[in-house]
Order: sequence, then C-alpha cells, then structure tokens
Amino acid sequence: MSSIVKSDNSDLTINADGSGKEVKIQRDGTEVLATSSTGVDITGSVSDTDGNVRSGRKNLIINGGFDVWQRGTSITSSGAYNADRWHSSHGASLTTSRQTFTVGQTDVPNNPKYYQRTDGTGLSSSQSFEIRHHIEGVETAANQQVTLSFYAKSSVTATHENMFWQRFDNWSDFQTGIGSSNFTTTTSWQRFTRTFTLADISGETVVAGTNTLTFVIDGEAGFTGTFDLAQVQLEVGSVATDFEHRSYGEELALCQRYYQKSFLPGVTPTQGASTTSWATGIGIEGAAVFESHNGSDIAYFKFPVRMRTNPTMGRYGNSQGYAYCFSGGGFHVNSGGLTGYADGFRLRQQRTTAYAYVQVHWTADAEL
Repeated sequence: MSSIVKSDNSDLTINADGSGKEVKIQRDGTEVLATSSTGVDITGSVSDTDGNVRSGRKNLIINGGFDVWQRGTSITSSGAYNADRWHSSHGASLTTSRQTFTVGQTDVPNNPKYYQRTDGTGLSSSQSFEIRHHIEGVETAANQQVTLSFYAKSSVTATHENMFWQRFDNWSDFQTGIGSSNFTTTTSWQRFTRTFTLADISGETVVAGTNTLTFVIDGEAGFTGTFDLAQVQLEVGSVATDFEHRSYGEELALCQRYYQKSFLPGVTPTQGASTTSWATGIGIEGAAVFESHNGSDIAYFKFPVRMRTNPTMGRYGNSQGYAYCFSGGGFHVNSGGLTGYADGFRLRQQRTTAYAYVQVHWTADAEL
C-alpha cells in the first residue's frame, strides 16, 4: 500500500495539468473520486468520518431558524408556545419575541432573518427562564451519537444549562438531564456545539402519541437580561455541520402538523372588539367560508397539512366568538362548535335562516 504522509500543519496541495480529470482517487482499481474543470465527480455514497451520511434533511429541530411564528411575534406568558414548535416554561410571566437580524451582519452566517429573544425582566433571584422544543418520537436517535449546535448571546454575561429529556408517556414517565452541559453567553453572538450519546430506551414502555425527545435550555437563576437564540440544530453523528436552511414554505408545512390557523401570517389570532366586528385590522381575509341551507347543517373544511392527531379547535369571530353570516345576518351565527380531525374540521351552524353563507376564523392545535 502506498501512502502520502503530511507531518506538519501546512496544507497538502496536489497540482495537475488542468486537462480533463485532474486528480483521481481509486480503490482496488475503481475510481471513487476525480476532480475536473467543473467540480468533483464522486462514485458511490458520501459519508462523514463518523459514518453518518449527510444527505436529505439532517436537522431534527423544526423551525430551528425561528422563521415561523403563527401565534404572533410577541408572546407574554409563564408557559406557552411562541415561535412555532418552541415552548416556554418560565418562573414568571416573561415576553418572548421575534427579533430581526441586521441585513449584512456576519456574526451569525448565511444571512438568517430572525432569532428568538427571551426577556428575563420579572424573574426573582431564585427563578429562571426555560425554553423547550419537543421532537416527536422518544425513539429519535436513542442510543446514538448526536451533535447539537446553536448561536446565543445575552445582554449580560450569564451561565445557562442545556440538556435533553426523553418523555415516554407525556409527563408521567420521563427522564431528564441527558447530555447536560453549561454554556456562558456574553453580549456577542457565539456558536456553541457539543457531541454526546442519547440514552438507550430499551425496556421502556412508550405510549403512542405522548412521547418526545425534548431539548431544554434552563436559564441562570435570577437572570433578568435578554437571552437571544438562533440557528438551533440537532443532527446524528459527531460533526457540527452548517445550519440547514429550508424554505419558508417547507418549514411552515412542517410546523402545521402541530399547529395551523386561518389568520394571515404575522397576525395573532384574536376575537373581535365588539359583537358587530372582527378584530381591528383582521377582517375576513383568510377565514373559512361555508354555504349552509338550514339551521342544522354541518360544513367540513380540509386542512392544507394533515395534523399529528385530532386537534383542539379555536373559533374566532366577533367578541363572543360568533361566526359571521353575510346573508343578511351579521354576527348572529352562534355556531355549535368546531370539531377537529387530523385532516380537517367540521362546523355546525345553528342559525335558523334557510340559506346562508358563514365565515369563521379558526386555530387548530395538536402540539405535543
């Protein structure tokens, strides 16, 4: 066997004459890689040194770039979803908001648009913020080596903790602290990476539909500054590769398996200001429209993306949540409710008018 050995820290350069395929690598006489004037030709599969092929979707985190915010771009709560797939569980009521990167900045590469900000104002010295992301399926990468990477900064220097939980039956059977590690943020963006092995789940009783692999960031106790988070990625293997960028349409569709709405993007689902109007600035755009012929009709609306399970439905219209009947009725349709199914929902309208068109805004929640 012949070898080329490089013993110092300088680059190894192989020059060719530039004609045709310039450099060839063969295995047992078969060409597996060759350079050319237009690029690199590869025969066979491509794997990282850890043996994990990086083809197709690699990031196990949905909405790791914080592009999708269907519930609104600023949420104040002690425990609620904010950016899609991201849940907060704080020691006090805090505000989580969408922030915009300055165009052309280079601290976080490849021109991302948004990041998530958690404002710790209101926490006592013993309280902390907590950010969670539930990955569907506790078996995800179990007993495998994985690599986590993300960017973070804060308004004051602080030390936080990140870890994973494996939930086998919602919150009644789970284990925490997997791959626990501390990281210290400053006022400048930093990329944090680490590689570890997720716990084996052999012998565990896993309940369908209520199990997750959950990523958690626990803030420093008493932290009252702002904590910023961007480009979160979890991938199988020992290499922290570049953040995987997906189109907004693809990311939105992935999120809609867990939450959907009729309101336009960027519009927070809200009831009307009075019994005779939609919420200010919302109106009927995006609302589902049904044709009804009597007081007991059931209309059916199909979701653009099939959901994880039958969702909990929210109905929005005037201040009472009534749908709008624009065949001479205004907000006088006290709908019997929206019943959610994985692929759509039905509405039973109770108006006695023989013929009517009905409009209603809605949300569908099938989160983990």
